[in-house]
Amino acid sequence: MRYITVVPAIRTVPGVEQFDYAIPDEWAVQAGDVIHISFRNREQAALVIQTSSTSAFAHKAILIRDQRILLRCGEVLPKLLHQAAKHTLTSQPTILAAWLRRVPHRASVMPTTSHSVTSTQARLPMRQIRFLGDRWRGKNGLLEETRRHSGHVLILTPWRHRAQHLSKLLETSVLHSDVADGAAWRAVYNFTTHDSSSLVTTRVGAWLASLADTILIDEPENDDYKQDEMTPRLDARWLVECCANLRPEMSVIQLSTTPRLRSALTSSVPHTQNIFTTTPSVMLAKTATQHMEVTLEAWHKRSGSAVEMLSPQTINLIEETLEAGQSVTILHPILGERARLTCHDCGWQATCAACQFPLSHVDNMALCKRCGRRSELPLICSACGGSDLTRGLPGKERLAKQCTTYFKTANVQVVDIMELDAWQLNQLERSVGVTPDLSRRNMLVITDLALLSGASEDIRLKERLILTWRRLAAGVAAEAGRLVVQGQEELIADCQAWLTSTGLNTAWQQELAERRLFGFPPAVHLVKLLVAASDQIAQHVVQSLRADVPQTWQVNGPYSVAFRAHTRRPRQAMHVLIPSEVAETTLETFFSSYSDQAIIDLDPVAFFS
Repeated sequence: MRYITVVPAIRTVPGVEQFDYAIPDEWAVQAGDVIHISFRNREQAALVIQTSSTSAFAHKAILIRDQRILLRCGEVLPKLLHQAAKHTLTSQPTILAAWLRRVPHRASVMPTTSHSVTSTQARLPMRQIRFLGDRWRGKNGLLEETRRHSGHVLILTPWRHRAQHLSKLLETSVLHSDVADGAAWRAVYNFTTHDSSSLVTTRVGAWLASLADTILIDEPENDDYKQDEMTPRLDARWLVECCANLRPEMSVIQLSTTPRLRSALTSSVPHTQNIFTTTPSVMLAKTATQHMEVTLEAWHKRSGSAVEMLSPQTINLIEETLEAGQSVTILHPILGERARLTCHDCGWQATCAACQFPLSHVDNMALCKRCGRRSELPLICSACGGSDLTRGLPGKERLAKQCTTYFKTANVQVVDIMELDAWQLNQLERSVGVTPDLSRRNMLVITDLALLSGASEDIRLKERLILTWRRLAAGVAAEAGRLVVQGQEELIADCQAWLTSTGLNTAWQQELAERRLFGFPPAVHLVKLLVAASDQIAQHVVQSLRADVPQTWQVNGPYSVAFRAHTRRPRQAMHVLIPSEVAETTLETFFSSYSDQAIIDLDPVAFFS
């Protein structure tokens, strides 16, 4: 009789994590295998952590009779699971349940001739980041790299809609949060069992990096790779780095337009390569297949015009483009009819009854873009009784109607950020292997450059604006298109410099200096704790923290988390600011003693909630 130690795929509290079972001597099970066990009177998937000839719990170990191996993931996955649980201060079973989701009871058995992930291929180790004008096409682009590499190729991308498009282009499986449990299991099973396979996934499939031979990360600078409050709070990029350290033979290629702000921390350190020397200057990339004509229009969005949000000069450029038989895409990142339901007479704004956030006019309803609540449109201003609530900026729906009326053609399309990304990928699907036609100068119009940073009002606004702006400009350059950019005068003056490596480096250093001044990441470590309790209990946790932390650490809070449903318990947030030189292992060790009192995020995306 032999014994195995397993982690079941079920949510447990930290400390209740591993269990011993007895197995027959002839069963060739090994660490890293996913099997079925009997756990709490029900069949449950579990990961084998180790095998042994003895067990301290041999007298009560249950004999496993179901000798099916559902997945053979190799010895790296148990190590990754341990590191992930330690980093998130949660239990290993909780992490595993999030990764495996719901394993079918009649799941297929692993074939005996399956690919072994513990074996290394004859290949050179490769960890590199490529800054490309066109991240998808060309010999260094994502599509060609996927087709060129053999073995298991995992493509990580930040958004579901992009994952769908890339899987279609590559004719391969896709895995994201909207994929049903059965289809998700089949995608994982097929990726694991075939000797050569590829899979496109968002962060929910990043744990499969432990099985991959090559990992391609699309837009690694984008924070959508990171969960915030959800458990487990894991960053897909962090998981890839862990796997690369555990399997040095793995190839990791990051395809990006802009280096992350965090990279600017090391650019001035001696003996460290300055990453900005390899960053392309988007506007200077003028080759036979890359050329971009840019018009910068310092125009105030409240100025009068025949079409709201478009200056007279922009309207003239659109008309010239249409007369030449070319198409125009207008990027306007405001959903619905109006950005805000605002009184034209007194400036009053309609607000959400649940969270007091200003309401928007979307699909003939009043929509709160913070909590998602919908309600009937208000008919009059509650402050002055006025009936004109159209002072807010026009949304995409209203602008599209005006463009149809004014230009009288279907060649003018109004899109938001997500629709633009889908539109670009559709263009890519039709033009793979085709050199851009320089005679067809299709135009992209950005109605307001400031809107590219999104609606969140926090310290990352400028960072998100620069990332999105460079990505859009690079996409237009790759399509040999024309770009018309409207915006505030100060932004228009700066945005052209951001497209150069020198200007980007300057912007990132300025941003880091501001983060240092206010004590925000990545200039410092910021740890967020969420306590599901009253303010009194949260105050007790804060006092305990202040008594325990070193003198160089700063504890702020507690702050009441607003906009909670009345049926849910109150939640308090607190922040701990820590010098950047403190090692991550020190953070994990210190905050592990608070894991039973709070949800803890060592690297939060949202700082203020």
